[in-house]
Amino acid sequence: MKLVVRSAANRDIIAAAEFYERKRIGLGREFFREVDAIFSVFRRLPYIGQAIDGDPGLRGFQLKRFPYQVIYRLRNDELKVLAVTHQRRQPEKGRYRVQEESAIYRLAA
Repeated sequence: MKLVVRSAANRDIIAAAEFYERKRIGLGREFFREVDAIFSVFRRLPYIGQAIDGDPGLRGFQLKRFPYQVIYRLRNDELKVLAVTHQRRQPEKGRYRVQEESAIYRLAA
């Protein structure tokens, strides 16, 4: 399974890690570690996240320690991370990224 992290999702991860690092030295690094561990799990168990909006290819996985959800799409042998969203502050960001991804896919098809 190929794992691709969209640049917008990568920015989400960096912004969250920087936020946590400002709260406490080392906490941002712990956030990175948890995200990296989840990405390793995704390679082995791509369907571990819950389906979103009844779409079996669109999935979300809640981080255990931090209030963030990783939103990703499964298509063929690729797992594409679309967004990493804070569950209380910006949950709508993930939905926007999903719509954007769907529009790009339709244009390419």
